[in-house]
Amino acid sequence: MKSKLFYLLVVFYLLGLLVYPGCKTAADAQYVLTVTVGEGITGTPATGSYSYTDADLVNYSYSLQTGYENLVVQLDGVTVGNNGIISMNMSHILTVTAEKIFDPNGDWEGWLYYMTIDYPFEVTFTGGLYSGSTTGSFGSSPLMSGNYSISGNQITFDLYIGSSDIHYWGTITNDNNMSGTWESFSGGTSGNWELTRL
Repeated sequence: MKSKLFYLLVVFYLLGLLVYPGCKTAADAQYVLTVTVGEGITGTPATGSYSYTDADLVNYSYSLQTGYENLVVQLDGVTVGNNGIISMNMSHILTVTAEKIFDPNGDWEGWLYYMTIDYPFEVTFTGGLYSGSTTGSFGSSPLMSGNYSISGNQITFDLYIGSSDIHYWGTITNDNNMSGTWESFSGGTSGNWELTRL
């Protein structure tokens, strides 16, 4: 009888080792959610790394702050909705990005380059975040006027004197700098330009 009891105790002891504590069961498995949230975004979870047990559910939700557009939420490189639930049956990477809407409104000054000559260049932008009107001059030219439009960080604008037009294309580097190329309406005359916000 004692012999059977001994063997039963040994069996129960060995079974105990299989489930605890040296070996984790599937329910004890730990997975990591790595989150990167870009500028101009409000929501949770915030940027960081979070550990979860297998089958945990993680709610996420994000929205744009004023002055930003094109909110993109990606889970493991695949675009998903702006809010949802992640099932932690493996480690995941959550990335949230947005694009800043550049506001050009105000006075800018810089240089218009033509061949070997640098002309002082001034432009005032008046309007909305995506489009509006321009006034400006370069060198000794009289006051010119036209329109501008913005898409992402790309800007185009015109400055007219009567029927003559100079068309400008460029990139907004940040809130205070932009630069690009220009071409006269009739073609054949072109160069570069750069502007800094006053």
